[in-house]
Amino acid sequence: MWNIIVKVSRFLLPLLGFALVESCAQDMYGCPYADFEAKGCVSDEDGKGIQGVRVVISADYLNTNYSGAPLTDTLWTDHKGEYITKPGFVTERFAYMDKLKLEFEDVDGAENGGEFQKVEIEVPVIQVEEGSGWYRGAFESGADVTMIKK
Repeated sequence: MWNIIVKVSRFLLPLLGFALVESCAQDMYGCPYADFEAKGCVSDEDGKGIQGVRVVISADYLNTNYSGAPLTDTLWTDHKGEYITKPGFVTERFAYMDKLKLEFEDVDGAENGGEFQKVEIEVPVIQVEEGSGWYRGAFESGADVTMIKK
């Protein structure tokens, strides 16, 4: 009876993805990922932070190692004029990007200090921590911006 169980196991277990012998090779399962943080401050000409400015991050500038769709995210400035990605914002796409485009737009009109002209800039993506395996490392980007009244 035991021989039948062993023979059936040798046939069925490999079909289910289980190996009967131990291996020194280590397999990795999952997806590549990287940590990313974009942050900065938006202020007026007097240096006062502007609340409620929409900050659109777009990754139109991909290097040749990445063939996926461009990444876009929208952030908003707080009462100090600061913006930052949510804690734990994780994606492997930033491991393949050289620079980002940031668009700063005053969408609330005269509230929060007046009406300001739209600002568009390009900023580099900087690797701040090396990765290994599926983890590609940690990356940062962002800028402090002064907006001019209309």
